[in-house]
Amino acid sequence: MTTPASVDQEGRSDRRRLRRSILTLTISLVSVGVALVSALYTFTATNTGNTFSTGTIHLSLTPATAMFTSTLNPGDTVNRNMNVNNDGTMPLRYAITGLTTASSDGVVPDPDSPTVNTLADALLLTIRSGITSGACTSGDYTGATVEYGPGPTSGLTALALVGSTAQGQQDPNGASLPGADRVLANGASEDLCFTVSLPSNNTLQGYSTTVTFSFVAEQTANNP
Repeated sequence: MTTPASVDQEGRSDRRRLRRSILTLTISLVSVGVALVSALYTFTATNTGNTFSTGTIHLSLTPATAMFTSTLNPGDTVNRNMNVNNDGTMPLRYAITGLTTASSDGVVPDPDSPTVNTLADALLLTIRSGITSGACTSGDYTGATVEYGPGPTSGLTALALVGSTAQGQQDPNGASLPGADRVLANGASEDLCFTVSLPSNNTLQGYSTTVTFSFVAEQTANNP
């Protein structure tokens, strides 16, 4: 008995569909197996407590006020020691300026030179480094380096005495005075000797003037 061709074809189609179903199921099971295998153990470690802070730029001066309270006669010289201490947390450089903040010169200002202060111009200031407090007071300048002067104590506008207040500028005058900015490591200090004299050839009887010295500091790190 011969099987009709249509029946035989249907049988073969059914077998192919069955094989495809088995193959699809097998692939699905394999995919599930792969998903299960890829689930790995993991762990995350942390580094906590990271902190950052900024440094400080700060100078302290000894004496803090009134380095001079002096009555001078013609030809007199007075010496005062100034201790400059870097009590901040960063290395720094500093400059010094002088400014006349009050005066009673007893004269009418010259209209062509209204900024002239007679006594402040007459007084001669010298600033020295590399000197101890005791040597400064006694007037022993042996081994000291002149940083400024002899020259005016100040002007009615801030007068550069040592270094420059311009950012990063350490020695604006090269080999000439005023000298270079002073550099201090954090925690370091130095003594400067301020000498003021009144020349003998003057007629400034009864005059007075008040001068403010400013010590202007800036960081040296990342500041050429």
